[in-house]
Amino acid sequence: MNAASMQSINDQQNDLDHIRLLQAADVEHARAQRVESLRWAVALGLSVLGLAAILIPELRMAATVGGIVAAGVTEAVWPRLTKKLTQRAVLIQEKFDTSLFRLDWNRDLGSPVPLVHIANAAGRYRKNEDKKNWYLDVRGIPSPIAETLCQRENLIWDADQREEWAWRLVSGLTLWFVVGMGISFAAEWYVWQLCAWFIAPTLPVATLVFRSLLQQRSVARTKIALRERIDEALHGLTPDNVTEQKLDDLRGALRPRQDKIFHSRLDSARVPERFYNHVRARYEINHEVEADHFRSIWVQVP
Repeated sequence: MNAASMQSINDQQNDLDHIRLLQAADVEHARAQRVESLRWAVALGLSVLGLAAILIPELRMAATVGGIVAAGVTEAVWPRLTKKLTQRAVLIQEKFDTSLFRLDWNRDLGSPVPLVHIANAAGRYRKNEDKKNWYLDVRGIPSPIAETLCQRENLIWDADQREEWAWRLVSGLTLWFVVGMGISFAAEWYVWQLCAWFIAPTLPVATLVFRSLLQQRSVARTKIALRERIDEALHGLTPDNVTEQKLDDLRGALRPRQDKIFHSRLDSARVPERFYNHVRARYEINHEVEADHFRSIWVQVP
């Protein structure tokens, strides 16, 4: 491994073209996030109205039926609204990764978003973040170790956030159940009354939380499994013992792994941006520790 084999990922990810891709992907993800946030707001609003209607005996049947119907609509119809927006954002992110890692475009994933559309989306970017240093600093780390480590960072960063958010959703479902049981005992309801007068009216938000929990856990576990395979492949490797065959194997695994990353990104369940901003600083510190660890192994100081 000589200097010619080194990938300047750190420099490329900060050039104008790649920053534009990240900005465009962020804008498209934000559009999908707003649609999904509206879905949560509608589900919560309908659930609150349903519970309020239960207080009026004449409206109880309407609240029960309305909750069931609203849950069906938010689960069966709404995801179709976010699917196209999410796919567009993921395709732009895929363009960023394939360009940075020098991978061939997989046509089975879809057609690349035209540059004019990317430029249009990037032009609407209004955040103060400059999007620099998206991946860890891999300067001096040989290819394909550098690309593999970037994929690993992507996987562990997203999986950890999803797992942490999933526990918040578990807490929400537990609170919902406890409140329902408390009301049921206080009002001396029968089981059918609990189902008809509490569970059914609040079904829109309860179903949404439960579905999101399952999706978050599913995506997180998929990414954890991919990260574990990377760790197995890198275990014990150093510049002194790595062989050309091993490098070829790692290089050959980049595209198939990228395909799996792409499909995992298509999931509509998102970690709320406010939660992401809350944990981001801690995650960045933790990942920098890992980056230092890998640089200590692979960056050879003359």
